[in-house]
Amino acid sequence: MMFPEDFTAWIRSLREEHIITYASTPHEADNIRDIDFSQGGVMLIGNEGNGLRPETMAACDRSVRIEMKGRAESLNAASAAAILLYHLTL
Repeated sequence: MMFPEDFTAWIRSLREEHIITYASTPHEADNIRDIDFSQGGVMLIGNEGNGLRPETMAACDRSVRIEMKGRAESLNAASAAAILLYHLTL
């Protein structure tokens, strides 16, 4: 877990190193199941109340979501992190 002071600058530095950044969101985004994570990358997960800041989302290479069934609108951050990181390591 990391908490850089300036996420946007940190994301830019990752891009310079050719590291793909993924922003997680419960909103419209690419389905986590449809993404090829074979090159690895960094998954950004926001807090449960507000998620990631818009400027952080915009700075990332891709936005991803976990497809939800039923009435649930979102998962808590720990559950979402477990699912997202599992897919990142497949």
